[in-house]
Amino acid sequence: VTKRVLHYQRTQGLKHFGFPMSLFQSNVEEVQVRNDLLDCHISLCSPQVAELFTDNFDYQTRDDFVRGLLVNEEVLGNQIHMFVTSEEYGASVSNLLMYESVSSDILQRWVYPVTPEMNFINEKQSCTHSRHNIYRGAEVSLGHESVLEENVLIGQGTSVGTKCCITNSVIGPNCKIGNGVLLDRAFLWNDVHIGDGVKIYHSIVCDEAEVKEDVTLNPHCVLTSQVVVGPNKVFPEGTVVSLHPADEEEYDEDEFSDDADVSKEESKVKQKGYNTEEVGLQGRGYLWKAADENDANQEEQRQSLWGLTVKTEEESESESEMSFGSEQIDSRTASPQMDDIKVFQNEVLGTLQRGEEEKISCDNLVLEINSLK
Repeated sequence: VTKRVLHYQRTQGLKHFGFPMSLFQSNVEEVQVRNDLLDCHISLCSPQVAELFTDNFDYQTRDDFVRGLLVNEEVLGNQIHMFVTSEEYGASVSNLLMYESVSSDILQRWVYPVTPEMNFINEKQSCTHSRHNIYRGAEVSLGHESVLEENVLIGQGTSVGTKCCITNSVIGPNCKIGNGVLLDRAFLWNDVHIGDGVKIYHSIVCDEAEVKEDVTLNPHCVLTSQVVVGPNKVFPEGTVVSLHPADEEEYDEDEFSDDADVSKEESKVKQKGYNTEEVGLQGRGYLWKAADENDANQEEQRQSLWGLTVKTEEESESESEMSFGSEQIDSRTASPQMDDIKVFQNEVLGTLQRGEEEKISCDNLVLEINSLK
Protein backbone atom coordinates (compact mmCIF):
# COMPACT_ATOMS: atom_id res chain seq x y z
CA VAL A 1 0.00 0.00 0.00
CA THR A 2 1.50 3.33 -1.09
CA LYS A 3 -0.59 5.57 1.26
CA ARG A 4 -0.59 8.14 -1.51
CA VAL A 5 -3.06 11.00 -0.98
CA LEU A 6 -5.37 11.47 -3.97
CA HIS A 7 -7.91 13.94 -2.56
CA TYR A 8 -8.06 16.13 0.53
CA GLN A 9 -11.13 17.91 1.89
CA ARG A 10 -12.36 19.24 5.22
CA THR A 11 -15.88 17.92 5.76
CA GLN A 12 -16.68 20.28 8.68
CA GLY A 13 -18.92 17.73 10.36
CA LEU A 14 -21.24 17.27 7.37
CA LYS A 15 -22.48 13.86 6.27
CA HIS A 16 -22.02 14.43 2.53
CA PHE A 17 -18.90 15.42 0.65
CA GLY A 18 -17.78 15.28 -2.95
CA PHE A 19 -14.69 14.07 -4.75
CA PRO A 20 -13.84 13.77 -8.46
CA MET A 21 -14.69 10.48 -10.16
CA SER A 22 -11.39 10.70 -12.01
CA LEU A 23 -9.76 9.24 -8.89
CA PHE A 24 -11.15 5.84 -9.90
CA GLN A 25 -10.01 6.21 -13.51
CA SER A 26 -6.33 6.47 -12.66
CA ASN A 27 -3.93 3.55 -12.36
CA VAL A 28 -4.89 2.90 -8.74
CA GLU A 29 -6.04 -0.56 -7.74
CA GLU A 30 -7.51 0.31 -4.34
CA VAL A 31 -8.83 3.57 -2.87
CA GLN A 32 -9.67 4.20 0.79
CA VAL A 33 -11.92 6.99 2.04
CA ARG A 34 -10.94 8.01 5.59
CA ASN A 35 -12.82 10.46 7.79
CA ASP A 36 -11.47 9.21 11.12
CA LEU A 37 -8.01 10.76 11.05
CA LEU A 38 -6.58 13.71 12.97
CA ASP A 39 -3.96 15.81 11.24
CA CYS A 40 -1.19 16.36 13.80
CA HIS A 41 0.56 18.84 11.44
CA ILE A 42 3.84 16.94 11.29
CA SER A 43 5.19 17.06 7.74
CA LEU A 44 8.38 15.63 6.24
CA CYS A 45 9.09 17.71 3.16
CA SER A 46 11.55 17.68 0.29
CA PRO A 47 13.64 20.80 -0.41
CA GLN A 48 11.25 21.63 -3.27
CA VAL A 49 8.49 22.61 -0.85
CA ALA A 50 10.07 25.98 -0.06
CA GLU A 51 10.44 26.69 -3.77
CA LEU A 52 6.81 25.80 -4.43
CA PHE A 53 5.63 28.18 -1.71
CA THR A 54 7.76 30.92 -3.26
CA ASP A 55 6.66 30.31 -6.85
CA ASN A 56 2.95 29.84 -6.10
CA PHE A 57 1.69 33.05 -4.57
CA ASP A 58 -1.84 31.62 -4.17
CA TYR A 59 -0.70 29.15 -1.49
CA GLN A 60 -1.67 31.13 1.63
CA THR A 61 -2.24 28.22 4.01
CA ARG A 62 -1.15 24.63 4.41
CA ASP A 63 -4.54 23.43 3.17
CA ASP A 64 -4.16 25.54 0.02
CA PHE A 65 -0.73 24.05 -0.52
CA VAL A 66 -1.96 20.46 -0.19
CA ARG A 67 -4.95 21.01 -2.47
CA GLY A 68 -2.77 22.81 -5.02
CA LEU A 69 -0.30 19.94 -5.17
CA LEU A 70 -3.06 17.36 -5.58
CA VAL A 71 -4.84 19.33 -8.32
CA ASN A 72 -1.61 20.05 -10.23
CA GLU A 73 -0.03 16.69 -9.51
CA GLU A 74 0.27 15.72 -13.18
CA VAL A 75 1.77 19.11 -14.09
CA LEU A 76 4.21 19.49 -11.20
CA GLY A 77 5.00 15.80 -10.79
CA ASN A 78 4.82 15.96 -6.98
CA GLN A 79 3.03 13.50 -4.72
CA ILE A 80 1.88 13.47 -1.09
CA HIS A 81 1.90 10.33 1.05
CA MET A 82 0.53 9.95 4.56
CA PHE A 83 1.64 7.90 7.53
CA VAL A 84 -1.04 6.73 9.96
CA THR A 85 0.03 5.83 13.49
CA SER A 86 -2.14 4.12 16.06
CA GLU A 87 0.35 4.00 18.95
CA GLU A 88 2.30 7.29 19.07
CA TYR A 89 0.70 10.58 20.16
CA GLY A 90 0.79 13.81 18.18
CA ALA A 91 -1.51 16.84 18.03
CA SER A 92 -1.45 20.48 16.99
CA VAL A 93 -2.97 22.86 19.55
CA SER A 94 -4.38 25.26 16.97
CA ASN A 95 -7.52 26.32 18.86
CA LEU A 96 -9.03 26.15 22.32
CA LEU A 97 -10.88 22.92 21.60
CA MET A 98 -7.57 21.20 20.84
CA TYR A 99 -6.09 22.85 23.94
CA GLU A 100 -8.81 21.24 26.02
CA SER A 101 -8.48 17.87 24.27
CA VAL A 102 -4.71 17.63 24.73
CA SER A 103 -4.99 18.74 28.37
CA SER A 104 -7.62 16.08 28.97
CA ASP A 105 -5.44 13.42 27.35
CA ILE A 106 -2.54 14.36 29.61
CA LEU A 107 -4.73 14.20 32.72
CA GLN A 108 -6.07 10.79 31.67
CA ARG A 109 -2.50 9.56 31.05
CA TRP A 110 -2.92 8.86 27.33
CA VAL A 111 0.39 10.67 26.71
CA TYR A 112 2.45 8.60 29.18
CA PRO A 113 5.22 9.15 30.18
CA VAL A 114 4.27 12.82 29.80
CA THR A 115 2.14 13.15 32.94
CA PRO A 116 1.64 16.04 35.39
CA GLU A 117 3.58 14.42 38.25
CA MET A 118 6.65 13.80 36.06
CA ASN A 119 7.44 17.56 36.03
CA PHE A 120 8.97 17.69 32.56
CA ILE A 121 8.48 21.46 32.30
CA ASN A 122 8.98 22.85 35.82
CA GLU A 123 11.03 20.75 38.24
CA LYS A 124 10.36 23.17 41.11
CA GLN A 125 6.64 22.36 41.17
CA SER A 126 5.55 18.86 42.12
CA CYS A 127 2.18 17.20 42.51
CA THR A 128 0.78 13.90 43.68
CA HIS A 129 -1.40 11.52 41.68
CA SER A 130 -4.31 9.62 43.23
CA ARG A 131 -7.33 7.61 42.10
CA HIS A 132 -9.60 8.92 39.33
CA ASN A 133 -6.70 11.00 38.01
CA ILE A 134 -6.67 13.61 40.77
CA TYR A 135 -3.46 15.68 40.82
CA ARG A 136 -2.71 17.98 43.78
CA GLY A 137 0.22 20.32 44.10
CA ALA A 138 2.01 21.29 47.29
CA GLU A 139 0.19 23.38 49.91
CA VAL A 140 -3.26 22.85 48.38
CA SER A 141 -6.17 23.28 50.79
CA LEU A 142 -9.56 21.66 50.16
CA GLY A 143 -12.60 22.83 52.11
CA HIS A 144 -15.13 20.68 53.98
CA GLU A 145 -17.56 18.66 51.78
CA SER A 146 -15.77 19.68 48.59
CA VAL A 147 -15.49 16.94 45.96
CA LEU A 148 -12.89 16.36 43.27
CA GLU A 149 -14.67 13.90 40.98
CA GLU A 150 -12.23 12.91 38.21
CA ASN A 151 -9.50 14.25 35.93
CA VAL A 152 -8.66 17.28 38.06
CA LEU A 153 -5.34 19.08 38.49
CA ILE A 154 -4.90 21.71 41.23
CA GLY A 155 -1.73 23.77 41.20
CA GLN A 156 0.56 24.66 44.07
CA GLY A 157 -0.75 27.03 46.74
CA THR A 158 -4.38 26.97 45.57
CA SER A 159 -7.22 27.01 48.10
CA VAL A 160 -10.70 25.58 47.48
CA GLY A 161 -13.66 26.56 49.68
CA THR A 162 -16.41 24.37 51.13
CA LYS A 163 -19.08 22.41 49.24
CA CYS A 164 -17.38 22.78 45.86
CA CYS A 165 -17.65 20.28 43.01
CA ILE A 166 -14.81 20.09 40.47
CA THR A 167 -14.57 17.68 37.54
CA ASN A 168 -12.47 17.45 34.36
CA SER A 169 -10.76 20.75 35.14
CA VAL A 170 -7.29 22.26 35.42
CA ILE A 171 -6.58 24.88 38.10
CA GLY A 172 -3.30 26.75 38.09
CA PRO A 173 -1.14 27.73 41.09
CA ASN A 174 -2.11 30.33 43.70
CA CYS A 175 -5.81 30.40 42.81
CA LYS A 176 -8.51 31.20 45.37
CA ILE A 177 -11.86 29.45 44.94
CA GLY A 178 -14.84 30.35 47.13
CA ASN A 179 -17.63 28.25 48.61
CA GLY A 180 -20.27 26.35 46.63
CA VAL A 181 -18.39 26.61 43.34
CA LEU A 182 -19.07 24.27 40.40
CA LEU A 183 -16.28 23.75 37.86
CA ASP A 184 -16.98 21.44 34.91
CA ARG A 185 -14.31 21.31 32.16
CA ALA A 186 -12.95 24.62 33.38
CA PHE A 187 -9.40 25.86 32.87
CA LEU A 188 -8.19 28.40 35.42
CA TRP A 189 -4.72 29.80 34.88
CA ASN A 190 -2.44 31.40 37.51
CA ASP A 191 -3.67 33.60 40.39
CA VAL A 192 -7.36 33.41 39.48
CA HIS A 193 -9.98 34.43 42.06
CA ILE A 194 -13.40 32.72 42.01
CA GLY A 195 -16.21 34.01 44.24
CA ASP A 196 -18.90 32.05 46.09
CA GLY A 197 -21.62 30.29 44.09
CA VAL A 198 -19.84 30.55 40.74
CA LYS A 199 -20.60 28.02 37.99
CA ILE A 200 -18.14 27.58 35.11
CA TYR A 201 -18.82 25.18 32.24
CA HIS A 202 -16.26 24.38 29.52
CA SER A 203 -14.56 27.79 29.68
CA ILE A 204 -11.14 29.38 30.18
CA VAL A 205 -10.19 32.01 32.78
CA CYS A 206 -6.75 33.52 32.20
CA ASP A 207 -4.08 34.84 34.60
CA GLU A 208 -5.15 37.12 37.47
CA ALA A 209 -8.77 37.29 36.32
CA GLU A 210 -11.54 37.50 38.92
CA VAL A 211 -15.05 36.05 38.82
CA LYS A 212 -17.31 37.63 41.42
CA GLU A 213 -20.09 35.91 43.39
CA ASP A 214 -22.95 34.03 41.68
CA VAL A 215 -21.59 34.32 38.14
CA THR A 216 -22.31 31.63 35.55
CA LEU A 217 -20.02 31.09 32.56
CA ASN A 218 -21.73 28.95 29.96
CA PRO A 219 -19.67 26.84 27.51
CA HIS A 220 -16.97 28.41 25.33
CA CYS A 221 -16.50 31.57 27.41
CA VAL A 222 -13.04 33.15 27.69
CA LEU A 223 -11.93 35.73 30.26
CA THR A 224 -8.54 37.19 29.37
CA SER A 225 -5.89 38.28 31.88
CA GLN A 226 -6.89 40.64 34.73
CA VAL A 227 -10.54 40.78 33.67
CA VAL A 228 -13.19 41.12 36.41
CA VAL A 229 -16.82 40.03 35.88
CA GLY A 230 -19.92 40.04 38.08
CA PRO A 231 -21.42 39.71 40.55
CA ASN A 232 -24.79 38.02 39.85
CA LYS A 233 -24.26 37.76 36.12
CA VAL A 234 -24.93 34.98 33.59
CA PHE A 235 -22.75 35.02 30.47
CA PRO A 236 -24.11 33.29 27.35
CA GLU A 237 -22.22 30.70 25.35
CA GLY A 238 -19.20 31.97 23.45
CA THR A 239 -18.69 35.18 25.46
CA VAL A 240 -15.17 36.64 25.33
CA VAL A 241 -14.20 39.44 27.74
CA SER A 242 -10.95 41.38 27.35
CA LEU A 243 -9.37 44.45 28.95
CA HIS A 244 -8.88 45.89 25.47
CA PRO A 245 -11.96 47.37 23.77
CA ALA A 246 -12.90 46.01 20.36
CA ASP A 247 -12.25 49.34 18.58
CA GLU A 248 -8.73 49.64 20.03
CA GLU A 249 -7.42 47.86 16.95
CA GLU A 250 -8.29 50.98 14.93
CA TYR A 251 -5.72 52.93 16.94
CA ASP A 252 -2.95 50.55 15.89
CA GLU A 253 -3.58 50.73 12.14
CA ASP A 254 -1.44 53.81 11.51
CA GLU A 255 2.12 52.57 11.90
CA PHE A 256 3.59 55.98 11.10
CA SER A 257 1.82 58.14 13.70
CA ASP A 258 4.08 60.01 16.11
CA ASP A 259 4.39 59.33 19.84
CA ALA A 260 2.06 62.20 20.76
CA ASP A 261 -0.75 60.75 18.66
CA VAL A 262 -0.18 57.29 20.12
CA SER A 263 -0.33 58.53 23.71
CA LYS A 264 -3.45 60.52 22.88
CA GLU A 265 -5.19 57.43 21.51
CA GLU A 266 -4.11 55.38 24.55
CA SER A 267 -5.64 57.98 26.85
CA LYS A 268 -8.91 57.67 24.92
CA VAL A 269 -8.91 53.94 25.57
CA LYS A 270 -8.30 54.45 29.28
CA GLN A 271 -11.09 57.03 29.51
CA LYS A 272 -13.59 54.68 27.93
CA GLY A 273 -15.73 53.24 30.73
CA TYR A 274 -16.79 49.65 31.26
CA ASN A 275 -20.35 48.67 30.41
CA THR A 276 -21.75 47.27 33.66
CA GLU A 277 -24.67 45.71 31.81
CA GLU A 278 -22.20 43.58 29.87
CA VAL A 279 -19.64 42.67 32.56
CA GLY A 280 -21.49 43.28 35.84
CA LEU A 281 -21.60 46.08 38.40
CA GLN A 282 -18.05 45.41 39.61
CA GLY A 283 -16.84 44.23 36.22
CA ARG A 284 -13.75 45.38 34.41
CA GLY A 285 -13.43 44.55 30.73
CA TYR A 286 -15.06 44.74 27.33
CA LEU A 287 -17.01 42.18 25.35
CA TRP A 288 -15.05 41.04 22.34
CA LYS A 289 -17.45 41.25 19.41
CA ALA A 290 -17.14 40.74 15.69
CA ALA A 291 -17.14 43.91 13.61
CA ASP A 292 -20.51 42.93 12.13
CA GLU A 293 -22.62 41.72 15.02
CA ASN A 294 -24.83 39.21 13.22
CA ASP A 295 -25.26 35.59 14.21
CA ALA A 296 -23.12 34.25 11.37
CA ASN A 297 -20.11 36.41 12.26
CA GLN A 298 -20.44 35.67 15.97
CA GLU A 299 -20.52 31.94 15.19
CA GLU A 300 -17.48 32.33 12.93
CA GLN A 301 -15.66 34.13 15.75
CA ARG A 302 -16.44 31.32 18.20
CA GLN A 303 -15.29 28.69 15.69
CA SER A 304 -12.02 30.54 15.10
CA LEU A 305 -11.32 30.31 18.85
CA TRP A 306 -12.66 26.87 19.67
CA GLY A 307 -12.54 25.13 16.30
CA LEU A 308 -15.34 23.16 14.70
CA THR A 309 -17.33 21.14 17.22
CA VAL A 310 -19.31 18.00 16.52
CA LYS A 311 -22.95 18.92 15.90
CA THR A 312 -25.97 16.93 17.03
CA GLU A 313 -27.35 14.36 14.62
CA GLU A 314 -30.35 16.53 13.69
CA GLU A 315 -28.19 19.60 13.02
CA SER A 316 -25.67 17.65 10.97
CA GLU A 317 -28.36 15.94 8.89
CA SER A 318 -30.24 19.16 8.12
CA GLU A 319 -27.06 21.07 7.23
CA SER A 320 -25.80 18.17 5.14
CA GLU A 321 -29.03 18.05 3.17
CA MET A 322 -28.87 21.80 2.58
CA SER A 323 -25.25 21.55 1.48
CA PHE A 324 -25.95 18.58 -0.79
CA GLY A 325 -28.90 20.37 -2.37
CA SER A 326 -26.93 23.54 -2.93
CA GLU A 327 -24.15 21.58 -4.60
CA GLN A 328 -26.66 20.14 -7.07
CA ILE A 329 -27.99 23.61 -7.85
CA ASP A 330 -24.50 24.99 -8.30
CA SER A 331 -23.58 22.15 -10.64
CA ARG A 332 -26.44 23.08 -12.96
CA THR A 333 -25.44 26.76 -13.10
CA ALA A 334 -21.68 26.46 -13.16
CA SER A 335 -21.13 26.45 -16.93
CA PRO A 336 -19.18 29.76 -16.99
CA GLN A 337 -16.78 28.36 -14.41
CA MET A 338 -16.34 25.20 -16.48
CA ASP A 339 -15.59 27.35 -19.53
CA ASP A 340 -12.80 29.05 -17.58
CA ILE A 341 -11.40 25.68 -16.59
CA LYS A 342 -11.41 24.49 -20.19
CA VAL A 343 -9.65 27.67 -21.31
CA PHE A 344 -7.03 27.18 -18.60
CA GLN A 345 -6.53 23.54 -19.58
CA ASN A 346 -6.12 24.46 -23.24
CA GLU A 347 -3.57 27.15 -22.37
CA VAL A 348 -1.61 24.74 -20.19
CA LEU A 349 -1.67 22.12 -22.94
CA GLY A 350 -0.44 24.67 -25.46
CA THR A 351 2.33 25.77 -23.11
CA LEU A 352 3.48 22.17 -22.60
CA GLN A 353 3.47 21.47 -26.34
CA ARG A 354 5.47 24.62 -27.02
CA GLY A 355 7.89 23.69 -24.24
CA GLU A 356 8.42 20.28 -25.84
CA GLU A 357 9.01 21.77 -29.27
CA GLU A 358 11.31 24.59 -28.10
CA LYS A 359 13.07 22.50 -25.43
CA ILE A 360 12.13 24.95 -22.64
CA SER A 361 13.40 24.00 -19.18
CA CYS A 362 10.95 22.56 -16.65
CA ASP A 363 11.50 25.42 -14.19
CA ASN A 364 10.51 27.99 -16.80
CA LEU A 365 7.47 25.94 -17.76
CA VAL A 366 6.33 25.85 -14.12
CA LEU A 367 6.64 29.64 -13.89
CA GLU A 368 4.62 30.09 -17.09
CA ILE A 369 1.87 27.75 -15.91
CA ASN A 370 1.67 29.53 -12.56
CA SER A 371 1.33 32.85 -14.36
CA LEU A 372 -1.67 31.45 -16.27
CA LYS A 373 -3.58 31.08 -12.99
